[in-house]
Amino acid sequence: MTGFLLDTNVVSELIRTRPEARVKSWIYARDEEALYLSVGSIGELRRGFAMLPPSQRRTQLERWFESDMLPRFQSRILPVTHSIADRWGVLDGQSQLNGMPLGTADGMLAAQRQRFRAAGRGSVRSLGRGVTLAITSSQPALR
Repeated sequence: MTGFLLDTNVVSELIRTRPEARVKSWIYARDEEALYLSVGSIGELRRGFAMLPPSQRRTQLERWFESDMLPRFQSRILPVTHSIADRWGVLDGQSQLNGMPLGTADGMLAAQRQRFRAAGRGSVRSLGRGVTLAITSSQPALR
C-alpha cells in the first residue's frame, strides 16, 4: 500500500477561506485513499479549533472535522508507535540541547517523517506558503 502522510499545515491550508492553489491542485490530483494523517495532526487540528473564540467559523470547522474529515480518514489515521515515540524523544532531547525544543505534535510528525526517510521510503516536499507535505510510500513502515 502506498500513500502520502499529510502534514497538519496541509489540512489547515485546505480549510482556509482562500487556500493556496498549488496545494489544492496537488491534493485533488491524488487518490484520496492514498492520503494519510497522523494522530498528531488530529490533536493539532483539535487544538486549533479549541483556541478559536466561539463563532460561526469555529462551529463550522468543528462540524466539518467531526462529520467529514474524521469519518473520511477513519482507516487512514496513523498511530504513533513505540519506535516513533522513541525517535521523537531523541529528536526533542537533541533539539532542547541546541536551544530549540520541539512541540510534542510537531516532534511526533518529524519522527514519523524521519523514520520514512531513514528507511528510504519518503521525502518532504514544499508546496508553497510554508506548507510542507510528508510523502511516504507505505503504511506498514510505521509498525
